[in-house]
Amino acid sequence: MFLKSSRSLVLVNRRLMNEIAIKRCLRQGDPLSPLLFIVVMEGLHILLKNVVEANLIRGTVMASGLRLNVAKSHIHGVSTSADEVAFMATCAGCVPGEAHFHYLDLLLGSNMNLVNNCDVLIERFKNILAS
Repeated sequence: MFLKSSRSLVLVNRRLMNEIAIKRCLRQGDPLSPLLFIVVMEGLHILLKNVVEANLIRGTVMASGLRLNVAKSHIHGVSTSADEVAFMATCAGCVPGEAHFHYLDLLLGSNMNLVNNCDVLIERFKNILAS
């Protein structure tokens, strides 16, 4: 199923705000969905935090019911010290992860300007295009 022409509503202070039109395609079950979710939620968090600090709304209650599963979570740091990562993991109740880690078979935390670090991604695209 594709998200192509749907609309979303946002609830602020128990009032529905204007509709947000979804204009880009994203297939359900896409492997980039978790990463995209994190990026969008981070932007939404910053936006709501700024609005609360400006006293434009009294506070926010997220009604989604989503919670962090700390038993399955690791905190990784890129260009941060191991002590900082350990501190953040302790605060969140998670396990500190390695500086270099794999996400979707791609090694993150490495220098992506080096061609050999992109070999996995290049091979994946070759296989997709070949089929």
